Amino acid sequence: MITVTLYTRAGCELCKQAEEDLKALQEIIPHQLAVLDIDSDPSLRDTFALEIPVVEAGPFRLKAPFTRQDLKMTLAAAADRRRFAHVEIFRLHTDHCLWRARAGQSHRLHRRIWF
Repeated sequence: MITVTLYTRAGCELCKQAEEDLKALQEIIPHQLAVLDIDSDPSLRDTFALEIPVVEAGPFRLKAPFTRQDLKMTLAAAADRRRFAHVEIFRLHTDHCLWRARAGQSHRLHRRIWF
């Protein structure tokens, strides 16, 4: 399950719509929603004052204006990235082992990967 952060502010209609859209997408792409009011923290207010609502899912950031379809694509990309991260790490490790073998160097394949 991915964590999605919604940066919002009181009285923001776009923020309410984004929150409703995220809750509607919960059944399609399971996620944990964290709603943060940017007015509660001066640094958040300085960062996002003119861009709210802003949605962060994994490494992806979506700024207003956006549609429900944009949200769905962003959440799906974040979920896929999380789901297949171990495959990419293994592929990179395998490529490195092949490169060393071609260079005539020996290399043992490690069977454990730590995060």
